[in-house]
Amino acid sequence: MISISIIIVNYNTRNLLQECLKSVIRNTKDLDCEIIVIDNQSADGSIDMIRSKFPNIYLIANTANQGFAKANNQALAVAKGEYIFFLNPDTIVLNGALAQLFAFCQSDSRIAVVGPRLYKNYAREHHPSIRTFSQPILVILSCLPFSRWILYFYHYYIIQREQIQDVDWLAGAAFMMPRRILDKIGYFDERYFVYSEEEDLCLRAHKAGYRVVYYPPAEVVHLKGKSSEQEPIQASRYFWESKLSFFYKYYPSWKVKSFRWALIKLIQFKKLYLSYPQRQKHDQVIQIMRDYKK
Repeated sequence: MISISIIIVNYNTRNLLQECLKSVIRNTKDLDCEIIVIDNQSADGSIDMIRSKFPNIYLIANTANQGFAKANNQALAVAKGEYIFFLNPDTIVLNGALAQLFAFCQSDSRIAVVGPRLYKNYAREHHPSIRTFSQPILVILSCLPFSRWILYFYHYYIIQREQIQDVDWLAGAAFMMPRRILDKIGYFDERYFVYSEEEDLCLRAHKAGYRVVYYPPAEVVHLKGKSSEQEPIQASRYFWESKLSFFYKYYPSWKVKSFRWALIKLIQFKKLYLSYPQRQKHDQVIQIMRDYKK
């Protein structure tokens, strides 16, 4: 059996994907790996680039955008590795990161998910990857004035990002899992088109008694959000719909309905002092809160 299957879901990030694949290949010279790319109907020449420059890569070319969760599951259906490394196309794997994650993941049979330290650019500016599980009240608080600065302080000054540690969940830009644990707890939940799917996966790992570990000796650059930046309005819709799906899955319906009502009231208040473009964005969130059906 192959040691590691590297799975990358791509959507219109041709140039970034090319650099990502180069970094993966540099990091797999001494590892028994396969690389699987699932393209979600890109229109930027991504498929032709892969076929011409990386002919040994296993390519799945979807004829429609299947979303992140479903596309990853497509790749898992054909993956042969004992370990699975999920990687975004807007990442660069820094030297030795893949081998370090592989060795650490093998060191403890209780590890379900291990993720590297993330940087937001080549200057190695910190990109928060340690996350706490979503709660309706915390989402409400995050929408309050000055919450951005509280979150910034938490991620940059409270979290010990130099320390190996067990966490709730990890940003899905890059993480490794043993295949045997995926087969036990289940693959990505396809109710999430994009966003919240990695949080859901980590929560199921915790519930099954496994560990989710942040491993900063391994490092990856994540040029965050390059796929979602192409369609920001649609990305916002996916984010909030996935958040509601997550809440309805793990919280009582009455609590989620209360959250939706409270968020609408908070946004309506915030709109009083926002500019017109900002009000339009918030109107979309209100509409999602009203229209969403689980």
